[in-house]
Amino acid sequence: MARQWGHNFALECPHCSNFGTYSVNQVYGEKTTQGNTLPVAVIGGLIGLVGGPAGVLAGGTIGGILGKTADDKELIEVRRFNNSNTLNS
Repeated sequence: MARQWGHNFALECPHCSNFGTYSVNQVYGEKTTQGNTLPVAVIGGLIGLVGGPAGVLAGGTIGGILGKTADDKELIEVRRFNNSNTLNS
C-alpha cells in the first residue's frame, strides 16, 4: 500500500465530503459483521429438503461447517493483512 499511495494519503469521506490525511499505519482490516455460517447452513438445509428430515439435518450440518470454514478463512486473511504492516516496517 505504501508503494502505491506513499506513506501518507488523503481520502474524502463519502458522507460529509471532508478530507482526511492518513498514514498507512492507520489502515487495518476488519472481519465482516455478518458471518457466513448461518446463511450457508440455511441454504444447505433448504437443499436438503429433498431428502426429508434427514436431508435437512445433513444439509444444514454440512452448510454450517462450510460457512464456519469460510468465517475462519476470512479471520486468517484479516489477521495476515493487519500483521503485514508490522512485518514490513
